[in-house]
Amino acid sequence: MKPCRNCNIVKPLESFHKNKACKDGRASWCRECQSIMLKEARKDPLKGDKFRHYRYKGLIKKRYGITIEQYDKMLEEQNGSCAICKKICKHGVLFGKRLSVDHDHNTKFVRGLLCQKCNRGLGLFNDNIEIMEEAIKYIIRAKQNEQKTK
Repeated sequence: MKPCRNCNIVKPLESFHKNKACKDGRASWCRECQSIMLKEARKDPLKGDKFRHYRYKGLIKKRYGITIEQYDKMLEEQNGSCAICKKICKHGVLFGKRLSVDHDHNTKFVRGLLCQKCNRGLGLFNDNIEIMEEAIKYIIRAKQNEQKTK
């Protein structure tokens, strides 16, 4: 049993989310209070942006092993643009989406930041250089054939 810091009602431990940072391994707010707080935070534009920022901050650390500061440094080094197509994005956002953290799926090495289209393109080619080279040759041949027909 544990009291919720928000509603002060004593509830069973199962009523609290797991949280390794707390002494008892459970969050200080019960699930109900936390759910209400998060719903309200998402409705408020200022809090919602802050919430999304903190969520993304934790996500890139967990998924790619980089901090938000490293992400921002990479963005600055790329002059605020996609590493492939060079489209400039405002505050790391292009087409309404953040630039993706591009990484090698085998080694987990972070290569750079890409727009959604370029990131998907690499993924669809399975990061296979030979297939990408064949795609380039294909486009060159098609352009040459187009030139000949004109």
